[in-house]
Amino acid sequence: MAGGDTYTIIYLKMLLLSLKNEGKLFFDNIGDDFVDELSLELDEDVDNTKMTLSYLQSKGLLEIVSDNKYHLSELPEMIGSESPSASRVRRHRKNKKEQKALQSNSDETESNKKVTTEKEIEKEIDIEREEKLTFLDNVLLKESEYNRLIDKYGKTNTDSKIEDLDTYISNKGKNPYKDHNKTIRNWMKKDNIKKKTEKDNEEKRNEMIDRLQDLIGSLELPDDYYKQMGKSINREEVQKEIDSLEQQLRINKG
Repeated sequence: MAGGDTYTIIYLKMLLLSLKNEGKLFFDNIGDDFVDELSLELDEDVDNTKMTLSYLQSKGLLEIVSDNKYHLSELPEMIGSESPSASRVRRHRKNKKEQKALQSNSDETESNKKVTTEKEIEKEIDIEREEKLTFLDNVLLKESEYNRLIDKYGKTNTDSKIEDLDTYISNKGKNPYKDHNKTIRNWMKKDNIKKKTEKDNEEKRNEMIDRLQDLIGSLELPDDYYKQMGKSINREEVQKEIDSLEQQLRINKG
């Protein structure tokens, strides 16, 4: 199970995500439920996201407005956009919650608030202002969203899902999805596409090359060397492994 640092980061991400809607988060029915959809958008583990939501709700930091709308009650105060009446209601609710909560947990709540800085909020505002680009004919993504998809799933997988989404929208004759970034992430999850496929393949290839160089080097050493080291070498078996690695590298390169 993750620790407090992970939950704090998730809370911070939620605050930044809700910034454009004054602390509101919405379930768009792209994921299986709100927790599943939010974990996709935040790029966090589902169980850790669920645990964070439960904690925030128990502390009065998250309000369930309806089945598809949630509100982070502290954000308006953080960015200075809370009305006096809303502030009084929020403080009243907070005081009631704190009277029932254990003192040991209240310290952790305060530390979570301090993590959110003005600099981080300003950075998120800049991201929100970023214009969306059109990929193919119908898919709308910010450049930062596209780059994060590539970082996580690889360029091949990302471009493939963009093409699938573009074809789907073209065939439907309308755009059924509000958030194409969230949709693509959900499709990746449902198709069980692993993270950073291309990067993993490159790392595996580099490991094979390193192993191949070590094996070739071992054949170049004389038998006397192995005798002095108290070791032995089966040159025939080493050569077989070299041949196998060379064949795999040729196939992967092709």
